[in-house]
Amino acid sequence: MKGQTNEIINLTILIIIISVIFLISYFITLKPQRATEEFLIKENKYALVSNVVNEFYYSKPLGADISYSQLLGYRIVLNKNPIYFGEIYFYVDVDQMITDFFNKYFDDNWYFEVSYKNQDIILGNKKQVGSQAIEILIPLPKNNNIVKGYLHVWSN
Repeated sequence: MKGQTNEIINLTILIIIISVIFLISYFITLKPQRATEEFLIKENKYALVSNVVNEFYYSKPLGADISYSQLLGYRIVLNKNPIYFGEIYFYVDVDQMITDFFNKYFDDNWYFEVSYKNQDIILGNKKQVGSQAIEILIPLPKNNNIVKGYLHVWSN
């Protein structure tokens, strides 16, 4: 009887040790996978934001000869919206054009802010916790200055 009890205790201890080793190895291999997964998600999001910012610098609204960033520069210097733009667009609502541009890529998950000479331009939704911010340099016409704007992007 003593031998059987001893074998049952040894078998139970062996099963517990194997279970603990299995759990430890499972969590050790799982942790790097989560970190890698989170890194890849952030990297993909950053790549998307970078592509959108490049398009913001180089793409032009239909019928315009200047890019969205240059339009925003005129909006900042003239300190009014809409601005008179010319023969094709008599008055351009720059705020709405930029809002539509960023909504196309980020839905309602973005916020843009720029400050220049006691003038704040804020577009999009309120900043969310955990947003990723990217600096956008906006060229100003006439005085050849550059203003820093910040685009905040997040995901639901």
